[in-house]
Amino acid sequence: TVQFEQGEARIYFDQPEHGEITAIAAGENFASGGVVGDIVVDFTLTVNEHYELVDWYVNNEAQNNNSYTFQYSHEEGVNAHIYVVLQGEELNITAVSETGGTVAEIPETIRYGEDLLLQATPSLGYEFAGWYKNGSPIDDAGATYNAGEQSEDAVYTATFVPIEGYK
Repeated sequence: TVQFEQGEARIYFDQPEHGEITAIAAGENFASGGVVGDIVVDFTLTVNEHYELVDWYVNNEAQNNNSYTFQYSHEEGVNAHIYVVLQGEELNITAVSETGGTVAEIPETIRYGEDLLLQATPSLGYEFAGWYKNGSPIDDAGATYNAGEQSEDAVYTATFVPIEGYK
């Protein structure tokens, strides 16, 4: 059983999937779940490549702080749960079609690590021929193609060919 003195509380912090939080209190490393009294905890966030900070949260309230450092002074006797929200960097991805068909619109914003689903529809008298990514053919990709997690800027092109003998 942990005994709290008046004014003490616990501060918990979650490690993000794509980064790491370190905490220092009174010049010492501070572990999640540690007990604090009248002390300030300095948090530092390091994110993995291709990810960026959206905001810090304390007890599910956004702190409107997109700095990679965060200082927290607890309220007397109130436990705190601190975490961050990260997102992948925004990528420049487009989907286009050549003559003979169309492609469904893709989301305006696609971020690093997000999945992308492509859909091509041939026009009357044409059939789907294949997808290309940045000019290189994609093997075994059907008209509906799950391009998977995105990690770079890309142009996806749907190609179509006339149906032989179609009038």
